[in-house]
Parts: sequence; C-alpha cells; structure tokens
Amino acid sequence: MVGLFVLLFGCSSVEKKVSDHGNEWISRPLSELKQAMKNPDTYASKTNWDETSYPLAKGYFIFVEPFNEDCLIHWKINPRDIIVSYFTEGKGCGSMHEAGPDVNVIGNVSPPGQ
Repeated sequence: MVGLFVLLFGCSSVEKKVSDHGNEWISRPLSELKQAMKNPDTYASKTNWDETSYPLAKGYFIFVEPFNEDCLIHWKINPRDIIVSYFTEGKGCGSMHEAGPDVNVIGNVSPPGQ
C-alpha cells in the first residue's frame, strides 16, 4: 500500500513539475530560458546538453530542452524569439506524455495566413 502511494505521488510530482515548468515559460523570451538552463542545478547543465532546435513554417522553430533523463520539452518559438507553446516527449514527463505530442496545441498558435 505504501509503495503504491509513493508510486502515485512520485508520478504526479513529476507531472506537476513538468507542467509547472512549461507554463512558467510561455510568453517569455527564449533567451531567458537559455540563461536559466545554464544554472548548475538544471538537467541540461548537468549533462552538458548541446543546444538543439529545428525549423517550422513561417519563421517559427522548435527549441528542445532536456527536463530529465527521460523527458524532453519541445518549445515552439515565434519569429520574435518568444516561447508560445510546448509539448513533451518521453516516459519521464508524467501522464502529459501518454497521449504523445499535442500537435494541435502547436498548430493553433500560428498567426493566420497573410
């Protein structure tokens, strides 16, 4: 019984941390996140993470942050270098990952066509 409680509490704790971290950075400049990732307490700093990103349409791109050993956060960055959304990848992200990356969230933040 105690093991089940620890397992459930541990999982919800990880999920809360990932979602809290994600929500904390929405609408903030990518430069601030990059600076925060240099903090010696972050997983990115501890593992000497090489900066990783990939392009999207209309000047947007994805910046990848390692949250823990089994969780990556993919931040969607607009052409003004502002974080507009994110999705997670990996078993260590909590139940947020169970449905896989939420492509609809990523797609819905793009500006309308010109």
